[in-house]
Amino acid sequence: MPDRTPPPGARRPLGTGCPECDAPIDATYDRCPRCALPLRGPVATQLWHVDRALADLRAKEAELLERRGGLLARLLPMTSSRPWERPRPGSGPPRRC
Repeated sequence: MPDRTPPPGARRPLGTGCPECDAPIDATYDRCPRCALPLRGPVATQLWHVDRALADLRAKEAELLERRGGLLARLLPMTSSRPWERPRPGSGPPRRC
């Protein structure tokens, strides 16, 4: 398996710190200057990809949560403050599972 370590100058997606101790690093380091964690090689590359995927998931989660809030804000005015005017459970269109 080829070394897919990020190119020089690339930054870690979860910040600029070591994945173990959060010491400031960039892709020019072979090891963390504080904890000596190896930052090159196949395992470090896999860790970099996992961290990248986690960062992407966090960004997507934030986007979805914002969208969810907007949808709720649009739906809430449609509710009635009088329970007897709310649709009864099961009175709406059939749900598909």
